[in-house]
This record gives sequence, structure tokens and C-alpha cells, in this order.
Amino acid sequence: MLRLMYPGVEIAGAHHALVDVGGLLIDAAHHGPPPGSRSWLSGNVALYHLRDMVMRHLMAGKRPPDLFLYGHYHTKIVVTLTINDHDYRLIIMPSFLGGLTGYARMRTRSEYEITTGGCYFDIQNGALGQIKWVTKTIDLRTRLSWTH
Repeated sequence: MLRLMYPGVEIAGAHHALVDVGGLLIDAAHHGPPPGSRSWLSGNVALYHLRDMVMRHLMAGKRPPDLFLYGHYHTKIVVTLTINDHDYRLIIMPSFLGGLTGYARMRTRSEYEITTGGCYFDIQNGALGQIKWVTKTIDLRTRLSWTH
């Protein structure tokens, strides 16, 4: 879809990629941690996932990615973990499109709202800039009214 929208831009896809953009190391994958099963738990699983990934890299003597970028869920989540004065971030971007199949409705546990869209950010001197969101939240419920 992006190749059709931007024919002059070199675009590549991957199921799971490790990308160096000007010194900022990004781990990008379609599926990541879930956003959380309750509003007050939003981001908890993502933060645990981020902590685990950073620790696994550090314990293996490797440089952890600065940013873990995931999609798939119809919501947006940003969590930050600071270790030794270095910020590591995890972003769950909402799905780009809003159409839900029966299977997708089941997997979202029939959430009544979904968010579609994405985010963008600048990378300068190996640092992640401010995250800006372009999203739309849709109420999926069918409105019904009965009168006597």
C-alpha cells in the first residue's frame, strides 16, 4: 500500500527487523506485547516486555535497541524505561486500517472502541524526537433504540 502511495520512495518490508537510523537502533515487529486487559493496566505488559528485552540484551553483552516498535493492536501505547541515564522506549502503534474480521473482533475481546492510524517522529543525532500521533478512535457499537 505504501509503495502505491509513494512510488518514488524506496520501501522494504520485514516481519521482524533491526534497523539503525542515524545511530538510533530500532527493533520493529508486527506483533508485540498486548496493551493490557483493563484500562488501569494499560501499558503494564508493554513495560514488562521492554524491561525484559533490554535486560536480555544487556546480560548477553549486546547493545539493546533504543526503540521497540510494534503494531497490530487497535490502541496506542508508549512506555519508557531508563537505565544508566539512557531512555529505552516501546511504542505500540494502532492498526493502520479499521476493518475488523470476525476473528479480529474475537481477539480484541469485542472492544467497543478501536483506534486506527499511526505515529511519526524525528530522529536527530541518534536521538528520538517527540512522538506525534495521527489517529482516529471509532465506536464499533451498533446504536439501537426500542420504543413501546
